[in-house]
Amino acid sequence: MSQNSTSDSLPAGQAESMGGNRGPRAQLPASDKRFDVAIAEFNALRAEMVSISTAQATLVGVGLTAIGVIYGFLLGDDPDRRIGYAIPALSLILSSLYSNEGYKVTKMGTYIRRELWPYLQRELDPKLPAWETFISEARVNPRELAVAVVLNSSFYLLLVGAAIVALSMAWGPNTWVNWLSIGAIALTVAIPTTVSVLIVRLSRKAEAS
Repeated sequence: MSQNSTSDSLPAGQAESMGGNRGPRAQLPASDKRFDVAIAEFNALRAEMVSISTAQATLVGVGLTAIGVIYGFLLGDDPDRRIGYAIPALSLILSSLYSNEGYKVTKMGTYIRRELWPYLQRELDPKLPAWETFISEARVNPRELAVAVVLNSSFYLLLVGAAIVALSMAWGPNTWVNWLSIGAIALTVAIPTTVSVLIVRLSRKAEAS
């Protein structure tokens, strides 16, 4: 599920080597800017993917720190257990933001694999390797797919587990708050699951086209 995708960005240095050493393309007339535009777009997309991956890592760090602080209060002397209601809501927010960023990376990777990289291969070399294609093909392997699922779902499982434990500690007579928290936990699971299904459909559509 993550999507960690985060993680599917193109190898560092590949775009620079393409832009700096074009071989037969070095003698392009000044009027022909298509290749330069394609390289610029590739570099921009790669930079955006790196930025999103950094944002996801920051989100994980900040989110887990906040959850740890709340648990510190819950496990302290004579705590107000109601503070535990904050964790299901926080887990939902973190799950939604993380899934959204992962989906963005997947869409960028799909565009590179379907549109941008084939153009560069036609212009340079049909055998030019593509990281996005390699990753896409690797996911077909059951072992690689299982590893990806475990790695991508670990963050969400941690969020759900923390939310369930916190809710059990905070559970009280406020029925509507209890049910809102249960709904937040359910959405914490449902949102990344839905995004994962969309990612699979997007990948299959890309392979079929």
